[in-house]
Amino acid sequence: CAMQDFGEGYDVSSYEQTDLILGSDLIYNEIGATCLPRIVKQLLTLMMPRFSAVNRCLVRSISPYFLYAHTFHRYDLLDERFLQECEQIGLVVQEVADAVTWQLVPVNEVFCEEIFPEKRIAILHISLETANCNKECCVE
Repeated sequence: CAMQDFGEGYDVSSYEQTDLILGSDLIYNEIGATCLPRIVKQLLTLMMPRFSAVNRCLVRSISPYFLYAHTFHRYDLLDERFLQECEQIGLVVQEVADAVTWQLVPVNEVFCEEIFPEKRIAILHISLETANCNKECCVE
């Protein structure tokens, strides 16, 4: 397990040897809500060559992904913008419903309905749209 640091002179080609990206509570303004998905997509794309030799239809978990701990309802408008941006650029965002079985479910969050909504921590599994194969070989 190696940790990557974004410092001056950082070599992004090292992401070809990375399995996953971890992050927590990274969205605090509009720039974060729109730029984070773009950065994640770029990093996941850089990671794909390592997985291209393996048939992604066999095991969904072998594709690179971003595991992101996020607090919903801290900033509803930014949460909504983040999810829209992810969808718009081809990222699939699913919530880890059960950490033991690794069950992934769609994010079903409703925003801006309450003045003081209760904050909720969620673990999000974010992957490239192309990594979620929908060919006949993947149908369960």
